[in-house]
Amino acid sequence: MEKARVDRAEPEYTMQAVVARTGVPADTIRSWERRHGFPRPGRDGTNHRVYSEADVRAILDLNELKADGWTTSQAISRLRAPGQHDPVSDLPTQVAPVASDSPLRSDTKPGTDRPLASLAEMLDNYDGQSAMRLLDDTLAVRPVEHVLFTLLLPLLDGLNDPDPTHAFRRDFVFRLLYSLYNASAPDSGRATIVMLGMPASGSASHLLCHAIRLSRAGYRTILLGTDVPLNRVESMLPRVRPAALVLDADTEDAAWTLARWAERLEHEQPVDGWNGALLIAGPIFEARPDLADGIPGTRIPDDPDEARLNVERAMSRPARALRVVGDP
Repeated sequence: MEKARVDRAEPEYTMQAVVARTGVPADTIRSWERRHGFPRPGRDGTNHRVYSEADVRAILDLNELKADGWTTSQAISRLRAPGQHDPVSDLPTQVAPVASDSPLRSDTKPGTDRPLASLAEMLDNYDGQSAMRLLDDTLAVRPVEHVLFTLLLPLLDGLNDPDPTHAFRRDFVFRLLYSLYNASAPDSGRATIVMLGMPASGSASHLLCHAIRLSRAGYRTILLGTDVPLNRVESMLPRVRPAALVLDADTEDAAWTLARWAERLEHEQPVDGWNGALLIAGPIFEARPDLADGIPGTRIPDDPDEARLNVERAMSRPARALRVVGDP
């Protein structure tokens, strides 16, 4: 009987109940979810987290492993794939201490990001090997989605001049992004999502990061690139009939173009045979959330956990029942 309870997957417990049962603070549980995607709670009608009996057991098991000396990433890896780890290499005693001058130390001054600063310095010195080693170390302890939006994208901020140093940094980041995208098996998945950047938008890196995240989440992604003529997109939608269309914008002009086209898709319905979800993204909406108000689509922000939930909600809604961005 108890085994049946543990294996149940239905969300049953609020965060307050989980904290009471496990003794793990709510901030800690939210941090595990944000950084590692573990556990994966459901959401109730008011968008509050709800946890299953299996989630509660996973939190207890993770807490026990950490008490035994495991790092969070080691413990989560162990719980996700039990029996598939080398018992020697997984022992917490095998983890080398982080040196006091390591860029991965977390006890940095407020407002600084040492991995980001270290990567920028390495790349500006044309030292791709050291940058790759640092990224490998970072990816070993941080989720790919975190690295995409907090390290790789910021490395490209403000690099709009022809400086050859910046050209090397841009090339390094894009090579890595395309490698991650190709490794994510974008040509297969449970549903197809077409992705493009709006005309007058140059946010190829931002669009690519969302493509990696969605592909890793199990969706088939068709990445059309940026500055795609919208009439050509309309002509291909009836043939592909994707479950969703992602529109990315990085400037205010691109955001207005996106808004006008979204209104056309929603009200005029010029594409016969397609009635999928409309998802909007882009750095302009991170900087100016007000520009998303009133666009008939669902915004997917940079935050991986919030983006995952928004995509799942949009994909589960009835066709054409798109809600205004910002709705819970």
